[in-house]
Amino acid sequence: MDERLMVFSFDGHVGGPPDCYVDYIEPRYRADLEALRAENDEWAGYCKFYGFERGERYGVFDAGRLLEELDADGIAGQILLNGHGMATTPFFSVANDPYPPELRAAGAKAFHRWLAEFAAEGGGRLIPIADPGPCLDMDAAVAELRWVREAGFRGVYLPGAVHDPSLPPHHDRSFDPFWAACAELGLVLVLHAAFGAEQGRVLGMLRRKQALKDELVARNPEFASLDLSTLTAGELLELGGGVPENSMQRFGPSAHLAARRALTQLILGGVFDRHPALRAVLVELRADWIPATLAHLDARVAARTLGLELEPSEYFRRNWWVAPSSPRPTEVAMRHEIGIDRFLFATDYPHPEGTWPDTAAWLRAAFRGVPEHELRLLLGANAVACLGIDPAPLHAAARRIGPRPSDVLSPSADVAPELIDAFSKRSGFTNATEDVDRGAIDTWLTPDLVGAG
Repeated sequence: MDERLMVFSFDGHVGGPPDCYVDYIEPRYRADLEALRAENDEWAGYCKFYGFERGERYGVFDAGRLLEELDADGIAGQILLNGHGMATTPFFSVANDPYPPELRAAGAKAFHRWLAEFAAEGGGRLIPIADPGPCLDMDAAVAELRWVREAGFRGVYLPGAVHDPSLPPHHDRSFDPFWAACAELGLVLVLHAAFGAEQGRVLGMLRRKQALKDELVARNPEFASLDLSTLTAGELLELGGGVPENSMQRFGPSAHLAARRALTQLILGGVFDRHPALRAVLVELRADWIPATLAHLDARVAARTLGLELEPSEYFRRNWWVAPSSPRPTEVAMRHEIGIDRFLFATDYPHPEGTWPDTAAWLRAAFRGVPEHELRLLLGANAVACLGIDPAPLHAAARRIGPRPSDVLSPSADVAPELIDAFSKRSGFTNATEDVDRGAIDTWLTPDLVGAG
């Protein structure tokens, strides 16, 4: 029958400029919000140059426009995360310069109240995800979890999304009230790219790129309209601009493999024994490293008496999912090793490294040869199960705008080589599978996790 596919994206970003939060933030912080305009002006300027802006009406600011863009891209629904790149966030995220915990907490609460109204316009297609706040006052953090769940949220970033050296490791029992509330309320923990980054790092990167552009323009005024986001490292070198920064330079050493370290701490620290209903998702952190990492953890802890009920790989199969945004063919080929029911599709809207607005072609290129029943799991059904959401609004949208299986699987539905090349420049589409650094994994096996033996 070629029934249309329900495609759900487990990575999409929205948020407004500071003025959007005036009615939602506590009055005593409104002067701080006013001062945030200067930071926001920087973001708006950089993002116009770096290719994030695609029109005056833009879905990151307007739910109605977002639904139009999802329809055009064949997407039935998506989660709503902060941090899209056309505006800053109200104090709490890695997109900001450094702010004190009190201001971060106030900004997160204001964002939640704005986001709840934004998501409500989606009629069940837009699923909001909360910020955890600083988590230095656990009673306040848990109270906010209860508020967001009542407001329709289905997930929350893992504590430590913004690096804070005062926070304990994730297996520390001081976090147990947070984990218990998430398990009780059905809030999924989200670990997203840049997890563990320091505030100020991302803005610092953009400021350095602007200085680079200014230097290039000084050499040649024709570079004034240059969009660096379209250039490969080699092309940038030819212009005399140097090599683009890697993730360590962009986000700082605190973020290097931080999500993988957090996964290890949560599993080996017994968090999923104490809270077996807790769920977690790795988003925009790739997926090809997971089988080798879990196999190494299984082998390393096999000879130790840790008091765990399951092997690390078994916890992953029970409690974890992964959404490798802009999925690569190598990752799709590993779907059974990763877990056919653990793999989630994600577009990373609206970032230029994502599949939007070319999702139809991306699906054809990445998922060719996948059986239809597996395709339905990977593209939508797994996300519904992970989030525990009502699939009816998503299927209603899919019947209007979803791609047909033949659109993805037909041998005649070829993708132009130049588009594959663009996907590779945007997101490493043709990259080989990662060679996992097992030595790095061993550094996470600290004595408080595995003992001294």
